[in-house]
Amino acid sequence: MVVDADRWYFSGLSPGIVLEGDVAAGGHVFVGAEGVLWRFLGYSADVGYLAPWKAPKHGVGVLSVGGLVFPMSGRNQALFLISGYTLGFRGYGQRANFLHTGLGTHVRSHVRLELRNYVNFDGADPNTYVWALRLGVVF
Repeated sequence: MVVDADRWYFSGLSPGIVLEGDVAAGGHVFVGAEGVLWRFLGYSADVGYLAPWKAPKHGVGVLSVGGLVFPMSGRNQALFLISGYTLGFRGYGQRANFLHTGLGTHVRSHVRLELRNYVNFDGADPNTYVWALRLGVVF
């Protein structure tokens, strides 16, 4: 994928691990969009649902917005760095604020692979970390 395209849409799922007190494995289903603003700088936004495998009803909705940097790209792949804000939300007004950072690549214009870390920076437990290996389809 060459970085001169205007925008891409993606959808996918991801296995993840939550590090807070007890270690818990979970999954993340998401859909989003990203694009290039100027040269190698871009934007990204996605919405999804993050839940533990053993109790999918106890998950949270996630809304992420952030910036992208494409340090290098070629004919078949574009590497990127991502950072931004994620809102975790659940019914009855429960919410949490996260900072997300990560790195990834678009491979052959149709596959998006990203390693992302979410860090809770407020709320009752400010030491919650979520690592997710996100695999998506770009269309």
